[in-house]
Amino acid sequence: AEIYAESSIDKFYAEINQALKYAKRKKIIDYNLLEDIIKPKSKIPEKEIIPLTTKKQKILSDYLFSLTLEEYKYKNVLLIQLYMGLRIGEALGWKNEDIDLKNKTMHIQRTVTENRKKEVILGEMTKTEAGNRVLPIPNIIYEYVKEQVELSKSHKDNLLFVNNDKLVRHSSINDQLKRRLINLDIYEKGLSTHSLRHTYATRCIEGGMPAIVL
Repeated sequence: AEIYAESSIDKFYAEINQALKYAKRKKIIDYNLLEDIIKPKSKIPEKEIIPLTTKKQKILSDYLFSLTLEEYKYKNVLLIQLYMGLRIGEALGWKNEDIDLKNKTMHIQRTVTENRKKEVILGEMTKTEAGNRVLPIPNIIYEYVKEQVELSKSHKDNLLFVNNDKLVRHSSINDQLKRRLINLDIYEKGLSTHSLRHTYATRCIEGGMPAIVL
């Protein structure tokens, strides 16, 4: 039998749960079977995800702010993760229609992921139900989001981030981030794009945000 990571089990469970909830609302089924099923635990040890220190965050931020899109076309993906706490798949799944520049908000409602054949696909839902949310765009990255919105008008499906009109793989951004962290002499084992999400969360807690709000 295949052994799945905890994140994969969470994703499968959430997808099945949403499908069954929909079927129940449409009266296709009488009850949701998952209500009586305990989600299994993975036998694979969880990877330690470490956030950037404030010093390393500043080094990376200053570096990304200094680049043009011609120099690194995915720099805004990393900035968005750093200053909004998005999952990498959520950032890569953004479309022009999700952004309200006038009110400085964005709707997170889909994610770029992989199917069981390891093919990159655009999922029309977030990783979890709570993941479907509207977030404010921080002033520090507003111009960079605006920059991507303009570019998206010429992209397939109005996606903000593409690679030759194709969906971008998570691993591609991870590899590029690792190389840049090494070049900046701030890389350490365990750092990845998901570390940027954890960095955002860490700064929020350090700034006094209640955990339940975060």
